Amino acid sequence: MRSIGAIAHGSQIELRNRRIEEWVLTAIVQEASVLLAARRTLLRSRFPLSPPLPPPRPPCHRPAPDVKSEQALIIGRVVARALSKDKRTAILEAAAHWVAADGLAARSAKIAQAASVADGTVFKYFPTKDALLNALYVWLKQDLVDAVMAAFQARDDRPGRWEAVWSAYVDWGVAHADKRRALKQLRVSETITAESRNATLPAMTTMAGALFEGAGADPAHATSPDFTSAVFEALAEMTIDRIEADRGAHPAHRRRGFEAFWRAIGGA
Repeated sequence: MRSIGAIAHGSQIELRNRRIEEWVLTAIVQEASVLLAARRTLLRSRFPLSPPLPPPRPPCHRPAPDVKSEQALIIGRVVARALSKDKRTAILEAAAHWVAADGLAARSAKIAQAASVADGTVFKYFPTKDALLNALYVWLKQDLVDAVMAAFQARDDRPGRWEAVWSAYVDWGVAHADKRRALKQLRVSETITAESRNATLPAMTTMAGALFEGAGADPAHATSPDFTSAVFEALAEMTIDRIEADRGAHPAHRRRGFEAFWRAIGGA
């Protein structure tokens, strides 16, 4: 049987061994902590952390697009590309025919049918009836002016120019009966704007300046082109009416009409 002293000595040895184990374990933990800290420092030096992301930008509140305006712009471009010069001319020719026949009340459906287009196509080219009539007036007047100017430029003597202009005017009216009748109705219509009436004014002014220049007519009449123009149109229209009733004597009636006009303005 062990003595009390031996037991006490054994307990001391066991306690000392436990303390040694605790010290060794503590030392291992501390060493591991040091190694772990060193490893973290090494990793940070090799792989630095990315900078923090900037805060998100506030949303940009843009005004909503004007859908109707964009659609109108697109439609306008498509319509502009779709317009045809030939169709426009066909509509104007048909309008001249029906205005000559039915007056300014001519229906757009008849005009469209004569032009071989849909009724809605007429208003694609001319938004309103008034716009169509104004365009028709300018187109007819320009056609007449072109014919007269070509004859005017072919002569260089003043009496010859007057007769050339007269003959071109009369011949145009005889050759284009519908255009002439339509133009006569449009001239007295309040629908025709001042802008439309003045569309051919530059060319007419140039021609009138040359016709009234120099000798060969009464100076009193030469200074009043409005009077001369009124006499010219009145006698020319009477001459055309006479030719339409007696086409076989076209040249003779045209010549007699000019002689009457020339005497009326005091020509030599």
